[in-house]
Amino acid sequence: MGFFKSDERELILENVEEVKEFALDGDPISQFYLGIYYANPTSDEHSMIKAFDWFLKSAEQGFESAQCNVGVCYANGLGTKQDYSKAIYWFLKAAAKNNEDGLINLGYSYYRGNGVKQDYKKAIYWCNRAVELGDSDAEFILGLCYYNGTGTERDFEQSFRHFYSAARDGHAEACYNVAFCYENGIGVKLNNKKALEWYKRSADLGNGRAYARLGVYYFEKNSEKDAFACFTLGAKNDNTKALYYLALCHEMGIGCQIDQERAFEFYKRAAKEGDEDAIYRLALCYENGVGVEEDSKLAYKYTQKAAILGHYEAINNLFKYHLNGYGVKKDHKKAVDLLLNNLQETNYIARYNLSMCYATGIG
Repeated sequence: MGFFKSDERELILENVEEVKEFALDGDPISQFYLGIYYANPTSDEHSMIKAFDWFLKSAEQGFESAQCNVGVCYANGLGTKQDYSKAIYWFLKAAAKNNEDGLINLGYSYYRGNGVKQDYKKAIYWCNRAVELGDSDAEFILGLCYYNGTGTERDFEQSFRHFYSAARDGHAEACYNVAFCYENGIGVKLNNKKALEWYKRSADLGNGRAYARLGVYYFEKNSEKDAFACFTLGAKNDNTKALYYLALCHEMGIGCQIDQERAFEFYKRAAKEGDEDAIYRLALCYENGVGVEEDSKLAYKYTQKAAILGHYEAINNLFKYHLNGYGVKKDHKKAVDLLLNNLQETNYIARYNLSMCYATGIG
């Protein structure tokens, strides 16, 4: 999980020199706090290597908070070489003393398969122990397990209860999931008003995905300026879908002035993160010269990328490229084969194009 989850993350040591003396004399608590001091990015002496060294000294003397932090360092390669097996070793040490962070980190490790074989049942075991100590991250993981039926039978009501418990403690992703459950009536009675409230709570906690969803909500309510503001905040909070929507706003003039060059740059950034809609729009930019010079080869390249990801419109456009020789050598057989390989029931355009090919003897 995250590094230094406890309140000590922001600790400012007023008597650093005195703490250093006690740490050098072998006091494990002082060694731990000296590690916190060096780990603090605002510290004048910030050094993860020194932080790790002091955490390790404290951990070796049995101080459980330090043992957990040594595990986090090994898990994330902070101040030392990444080593998941050593991370698990130290998490187990901390968990043996019922340390909350040690318990949740074990649960997370088993959930993700970091340093151990992925085992959802063991993830549930360790998360349940962490929940007994009030850990919201553990509540969230349990919610995911019950939602997906991993390590236990699928139970949407139980899933919602865990998400809701974590959300009440200010867990941003849990707030989003509570909103999603209310919006879709999953494990709880459908309630759009409460869904909106929880999306807003999640966004207020900095969840970029929640900002993206709120942006869509405001757009559907014809409140374009509010939609644009939400997409902007979502993009600032590193949400790829919000970045895609922000590009769309700049291209179409939704809540802002049309700026095709800026739209192209945002599409490019979102595409780099793997958003299939952004990849397809980037292809269209190259095809139509939107914010960039027309380039048939790059249009074909990005259309093909989006098609591989299953984007229906990209698949249908790729068919036209092969049919007409745009950005690629004309090849009617490849065009028809492309349609034959992508005849999902919902891709009506592909089915129509294939019927037209058969009717006219193409391919």
